[in-house]
Amino acid sequence: VSGSLVYFTYTSNLAERTPEGRFGVYIARIGNDPDRSLHIRLMETLVANLDGKAKDAGIRLEFKDLKSEITDQEIDRLPERTRNINATIVIWGMAIQNNEAYLRLWTKSGEISRSPKPVTFTDINQLAEFATQVWERIDQARLSSLSAEERKTELEKEVAELKADVAKLRELMTSSLVVRSATDSTAAANLITILIGVGEYSEPGLRLFGPANDVAALRQVLVPRTSQFKILLDKEATKQRIEETVKSTAQQLPSDIPLLVYFSGHSMTDKANNTYSYIPYDYNSQSNIGNVIELRALIIDLLKSHHKSIVIVDGHFDPSSIPKELTSEAAIISAAVSTMAFETTVDGKPQGLFTAALVKALAAVPSTIPINIKSLFSTTKVLLKQSQSLETDPTLVVGANPPSF
Repeated sequence: VSGSLVYFTYTSNLAERTPEGRFGVYIARIGNDPDRSLHIRLMETLVANLDGKAKDAGIRLEFKDLKSEITDQEIDRLPERTRNINATIVIWGMAIQNNEAYLRLWTKSGEISRSPKPVTFTDINQLAEFATQVWERIDQARLSSLSAEERKTELEKEVAELKADVAKLRELMTSSLVVRSATDSTAAANLITILIGVGEYSEPGLRLFGPANDVAALRQVLVPRTSQFKILLDKEATKQRIEETVKSTAQQLPSDIPLLVYFSGHSMTDKANNTYSYIPYDYNSQSNIGNVIELRALIIDLLKSHHKSIVIVDGHFDPSSIPKELTSEAAIISAAVSTMAFETTVDGKPQGLFTAALVKALAAVPSTIPINIKSLFSTTKVLLKQSQSLETDPTLVVGANPPSF
């Protein structure tokens, strides 16, 4: 089947049947979840993570509400119960705290998986890991539906794609990352770098473990290229300190010196109002006034003051929301626009998935050679594709004369 179609169905009464030729993923109501907040969060996570995978695999998924709970005593009845709705996967669980639940997963083949520990619904990493487990079961069902000839063709396609990725990565790392001058091929350490990371918040429920490691890893790889660092981490990264540091640096910096500003931490998106907010250390969820940093406004102010700037957001932001006339000498990169931004583990330490790939791409270039931002971004995307199974949509907006560093 060519193409992909993902349905997110939320209707009343009995669970709807998945049409033939499509893969039905049914999410039962979670026990001890009276307001269905965990149920909805799980549905949203699965749709966000599996949509792109379905497109790549050329299959049609439908996500549906089973509209009832499942107890462990009812497991034996699942084949009979799901036969009429054409379910490929059924997911259910029991909440033990406000944001934690033990999850169960049943497949059409009769396999049942039980999470050995509760999934924390405020932990994006844990939700993403569970989504990966769901996709593995879907992919197994997809492969079992193929003929022997179709399986052979699919394997040949995967091998060809892997070879193409490797070839592209080799080409990027050996040539296109390099920006050479006719008179000087040595990169000067002239970059001014502002690194902002918030993992510890004044509100403990927002805790992230990656930002501190993101900042440390980026600082290490950028040392040979940077003449001055300004680092705002956790308690230092208040709304006032962040805005003052970015604005004052941009205003005082000579026009020919490139400025790099990096953000790691929680972000929020309000697409209806075209706002993308970064959450500072002193965020207060009880107040709706002056609590967050409006990234679009801050970046616009930055580019008006200093055109030769690079902004990197390991979080949600749409670089295309910045007026084109401000980006002629700038580059803006975000880890995610419509998908989620994820964390991974590098050498046993949590780190942003996008930042981990970015650091690898930077480290692959000798420090004496200037970096081309377009090729750096391309290499980062290739590394992301090769190293992870989560769906992300990193985005770059770059002007005609962006800074190299």
